[in-house]
Amino acid sequence: MLSRRIKTLFSQPYTAVTQLVVISRHLNDDQQMRDRDMSYLSTEAKRRHDVCIVGGGIVGLATARHLAIRHPSLKLAVLEKEVQLAHHQSGHNSGVLHAGIYYTPGSYKAKLCVEGFHAAYKYFDENDIPYNKCGKLVVATDPDEVTRLENLYERGLQNEVKDLRMIDGDNIRAIEPHCVVR
Repeated sequence: MLSRRIKTLFSQPYTAVTQLVVISRHLNDDQQMRDRDMSYLSTEAKRRHDVCIVGGGIVGLATARHLAIRHPSLKLAVLEKEVQLAHHQSGHNSGVLHAGIYYTPGSYKAKLCVEGFHAAYKYFDENDIPYNKCGKLVVATDPDEVTRLENLYERGLQNEVKDLRMIDGDNIRAIEPHCVVR
């Protein structure tokens, strides 16, 4: 029964790295719905952590990391229903960092996207994490898309996206020989 597994989980000692605990158990949707009430947990178990983050994907783990850095005295827990972290969308993404060309200039999305883009590469460099910064080639495939491409370029400039440039057919072929340019 799920309740017993959670009780056992909360009564076991944790292995913590800088007071960050990741709790992972595979629960199917029916079990989650039946066992949402966690009132059976002891008062001690309820007070073991100051902050509990639900979801061990990129957003949950980044949030936990940020809290651990800004507030090192907090006792944090990350709860994940799957048997491994980043099992869903975070583990299936393309690995592409978005530079900020798609968001409305001046919006929080644009600002955070550009800041996050630079912060990610800084983090990779500081922690010797290998990466391939290959760039992105956005191509207009018909005359109607040229205006949309020009709008994306202008958005990127307004959002202060670095290394953004508009290129012609010869330069496109040099980057991607299989791209048909008319």
